[in-house]
Amino acid sequence: MHTYIIEADDITALNLKIEEIKSKIPDCDFSTYDMDEDDIYEVIDELKTVSMFDNTKVVLARNGEGLFSATGDKAFELQKTLVDTSTENVLIVAITRDYIGNELFNKIKRFSTNINLQIKNIPLDEFADREFKQDNFNVLPETINLLVQYSPDMSSLRCNIEMLKCYKWEYKSITEEDVTFMIRRPLDDNVYDIINAFIAHDRKRVFMLYDDLKTLNVHSSFLVSLLINKMIEMYNVYILAKSRVSQDEIAKIFNVKSGRAYYMIKNINKVSLNEIKNNLDELINLDYKIKSGKIQEDLGLELFLLK
Repeated sequence: MHTYIIEADDITALNLKIEEIKSKIPDCDFSTYDMDEDDIYEVIDELKTVSMFDNTKVVLARNGEGLFSATGDKAFELQKTLVDTSTENVLIVAITRDYIGNELFNKIKRFSTNINLQIKNIPLDEFADREFKQDNFNVLPETINLLVQYSPDMSSLRCNIEMLKCYKWEYKSITEEDVTFMIRRPLDDNVYDIINAFIAHDRKRVFMLYDDLKTLNVHSSFLVSLLINKMIEMYNVYILAKSRVSQDEIAKIFNVKSGRAYYMIKNINKVSLNEIKNNLDELINLDYKIKSGKIQEDLGLELFLLK
């Protein structure tokens, strides 16, 4: 018996690793269990049962931390099964949530192959740079930074990289124009830009960004909700910044990159707390009027943005 314990914070990376393990075992019988729902004895029986065609069995236990909740006879049978050297069956334990482990986990980990895929600890720009260089693509650092801004997580970054490679495979070069042409900018970034322009009283840019969002079929009522959330965020950042909370700490609190935290702090230095409160009150009032039918949503939002 061989056991793999994979701790991952990215589903795409996890699935790729599972496929890599399976590829090394030709003609295997593959089965999956969810340890949030399935009984531990089902996994044990699957591993102990001989395959109909005498193939190696590969058993995947998703939400694998549930496997280590076994106690008493279940824990004993699990350990006994996993140390059985008379079988070549394979157990893959996939852990995708924060998990500190327990005594059973630590025991099994000692005789397992342990794989850590904590992608959150890998800078996305470095990862993208490696992926492009692997296929001899010429991509400037500023283009990679833009791509990372357009990719909120590792899974979307992987997809965007592959899409751009296919698009420019013949030329082996990717520019910022390629990124903006091929990849839709995250809605969150557009909302930040509208707030930035609104604070700067740049009405021309405000309505240019507003029109861009309308072409993406974003309803004004939904946009009002997003603006409310961002104003609440600004209020909280204002309080934290004035309390001398550091940029890195603010980034951790709001789960954003340090660069985004820098601009969040920069924005609140352009306005007063009263201005944030007044804008928030007006948006909440506008949201109520739209939902109660007292004002048409496009008109209401446009009047607010004209302030």
